Amino acid sequence: HNRLAAELALAHCASACTDVSGFGLLGHLLEMLGENGAARLELAQLPLLEGALEQLRRGVRSSMHPANVAAGARLALDAPVDENLLQIVFDPQTSGGLLIGVAADRAPGLLDALRGGGYPQAGVIGEVLAADPAAPGRVAIS
Repeated sequence: HNRLAAELALAHCASACTDVSGFGLLGHLLEMLGENGAARLELAQLPLLEGALEQLRRGVRSSMHPANVAAGARLALDAPVDENLLQIVFDPQTSGGLLIGVAADRAPGLLDALRGGGYPQAGVIGEVLAADPAAPGRVAIS
């Protein structure tokens, strides 16, 4: 299911790409950023499977979820957020969607191609930030 999306990412000069799997969105993003990278995620922009938020509100978590929460030490909350929605960044998936890094000026073209290729939930969920030597490896959540 991700093959065409990966091909489109390459065609639009993506600099990084991974499937969101067992380490959850945050774990894979941190891996892509490396030791000193920084990014901002927009929780409201995350595409969610129907019922995912409701399950988190009920306290339903996978067996890998608690281990993934350890990556939360590298989060910086810009404002108060819905704690249940925040839990989605730790949620492990099996061959979930792709997390693609692409230059900002190429993002609109890639989004159009992805949506036209059958990925209607494709969207921009954040941005890579300039590294901050005082707070390396951080992900801001807004």
